[in-house]
Amino acid sequence: MILSVANVAKSFDADTILSGVSFRMDSGEKVALVGRNGAGKTTLLRIITGQYAPDAGGSVQLARGAKIGYLKQEMSVSSGRTVLEEAESSREAQVKLRLRLDELEVRLENGPTDDELEEYALLHEHFLDAAGYSAEHDVRTVLLRMGFTEEEFSKSTDSLSGGEKTRLALARMLLEEPDLLILDEPTNHLDLQATEWLEGWLRAYHGAVLLVSHDRAFLENTADRVLELREKTVFAYPGPFAKYLQIREEENIRLREVARRQEQDIAKMDEFVRRFMNSQRTAQARGRQKLMNRLIENKDVFYLTFDNKEVGRMQAREV
Repeated sequence: MILSVANVAKSFDADTILSGVSFRMDSGEKVALVGRNGAGKTTLLRIITGQYAPDAGGSVQLARGAKIGYLKQEMSVSSGRTVLEEAESSREAQVKLRLRLDELEVRLENGPTDDELEEYALLHEHFLDAAGYSAEHDVRTVLLRMGFTEEEFSKSTDSLSGGEKTRLALARMLLEEPDLLILDEPTNHLDLQATEWLEGWLRAYHGAVLLVSHDRAFLENTADRVLELREKTVFAYPGPFAKYLQIREEENIRLREVARRQEQDIAKMDEFVRRFMNSQRTAQARGRQKLMNRLIENKDVFYLTFDNKEVGRMQAREV
């Protein structure tokens, strides 16, 4: 278990956003979080990442020592760095080792001391153990895959557009390899080639991933299962995403049929009440009216269970 969310609720003043949200995620699992706009997805992500506290009685638990990476829709990056330096900050330990090794290599050419020889041998061993050479290659590879050219590696982060900053933040986060990676609309600023590369990277990733996206193809190619936020709580479905859509459509068909029959019952009761309210069957008519009123009240809540317009708005990828 990498993440446990238990009975989480969140209200702002009198407005209840979440209620009774519970689910678990295991290491390596890839989960899509879907729901209509305003359903509470961002609120839930902020609770998981500690930006919001859940209301009393709810809890969010991470595995001991687990690290979270959270990509929001709009991200900032460090000021005063180059694109390459910002990406390399994800591998800070390896970068520091590399810089120190570079310094020692210069000294080795000019008559090194025994201490410097010993330090170089020790640091070089640590560098190899930390996959230092591979890390340097990974940084450049991920930047290129995120759509940056080698000429842009030296570009100042201060001159980047909002979309470029988000792509750079995503690259840095992938390189950090957190235990739980939370991505909110990660493909917004990616072209098709970068999106498909990200799909492959996520499938092979050893950590857990929680995804929010309107890109159906992206979710189909990455998610093992689906969590849908509706009625202020979470409903779990098996993946892949196409299977989730099929199950939801089958649910909607059943619910529409129940709703149709309910409408028929209400119409019959209404006719009965109008015919017999002022006759010898007044008491029975009043009983039918009370039942009809309850059905009408419940109907408004019932219809919410199969309001699936958000899924209909999800983007189909153009190829």
